Amino acid sequence: MVKETAAPARFVALASEGWMVQRCPLWVLLSWLLVRVAIPASALEQVTAPTDRVLVLAEDAALRFVQRRMLDARRAPHTRVALEPGALAGELPGARSVLSESVGLLMTYAALADARPLFDAQLRLAERVLQGPHGLLAWRASRHLARTDASSASIDDLTVVRALLRASARWDRPDLARSAAAISTGILEHQVVDGVLVDAASWNGDGIYSGREVQLAYLDLRTMALLAERDAAWEPAYESGLRLLREGGDGHGLFAETWSLDSGEYATPDPVNGILAAYCALHLAEVGEGGAETLALFDARLADAGRLAGRYGRDDRAPVDGYEAAAVYALAARLSLALGQIEPAERYVARLLETQKSEPRGAAGAFSLGNTAHTFDNLHALIAVRSLRLARAGRWGML
Repeated sequence: MVKETAAPARFVALASEGWMVQRCPLWVLLSWLLVRVAIPASALEQVTAPTDRVLVLAEDAALRFVQRRMLDARRAPHTRVALEPGALAGELPGARSVLSESVGLLMTYAALADARPLFDAQLRLAERVLQGPHGLLAWRASRHLARTDASSASIDDLTVVRALLRASARWDRPDLARSAAAISTGILEHQVVDGVLVDAASWNGDGIYSGREVQLAYLDLRTMALLAERDAAWEPAYESGLRLLREGGDGHGLFAETWSLDSGEYATPDPVNGILAAYCALHLAEVGEGGAETLALFDARLADAGRLAGRYGRDDRAPVDGYEAAAVYALAARLSLALGQIEPAERYVARLLETQKSEPRGAAGAFSLGNTAHTFDNLHALIAVRSLRLARAGRWGML
């Protein structure tokens, strides 16, 4: 088995024939099972699980699309591309910028897929283009990398950090761990305020300014736990993040969107964004502290309608409008795997593959529900498909 980054003490790994299962509290398992038995089995199981061969072909096609259409000559990922002539006409120039979010997701996929050249290309972008004067990463660069925004997003910085730690362990490269430490120091100094991870920091010639709001979907507990194993100064940020996610959930699978340091109050818009809810649940599931209610909600909605909506009513949790995104299925699959559930992950990946285009020729391999392809959807899809392949092979410790 590939050497892994040291697991935090708060994770209990049970090794059996190469399967690595994180500790999951009994109440989490029971809550998932109670809702699961209420959903007709036939409704959930009517989706055929993709074969290993199908997964390989889908991943290969998606990777070719990303490399051919989404990366420029410098391997910089653009936010979206047109799948039909004129599909991006009238959009603002920023719609095709380069995001630290995309760089981090590409690094995550490359580490999972053992794609070193792809990883190193994204690392060069992070270090030479995006990294600001305080160790943080600018959240956006212009299309031609000539300008960067003087602000960062904590979730994107943490995504890059975790990818660096994963790659350092997999490829035995201490230099990557040092890069992760440099970025994490900037996060700890400027994006952790009063022991709480805030959403952002910005800077100018006069200094750096930390945000006063917490995006619950930004509370990447697993990465903070990994960092806490290396530096105890991260423990308060982990503990506060865990508390905010626990208290910010509605008990039925949805979450508040933000929490204010100044007022101490949560804000929950109506409708609730399904992608953000999936992120919150995934953060909890990855440290064995929850997420089952969200998976149960997604299972119920998939059984009811054969699809997942991108938005849900705050009070009734009913799907709102026709918005649908490939990333929702990808995140639902990753959530299932984080909870140790392969069968739900297979169903969500099967639905995800239905969004993958086989034609026209220039769009083949893209995950898209329209005439444009978003990097966010396609990179999450690549991560989900590769993660399912690893789980099926019993290589849970790599996820």
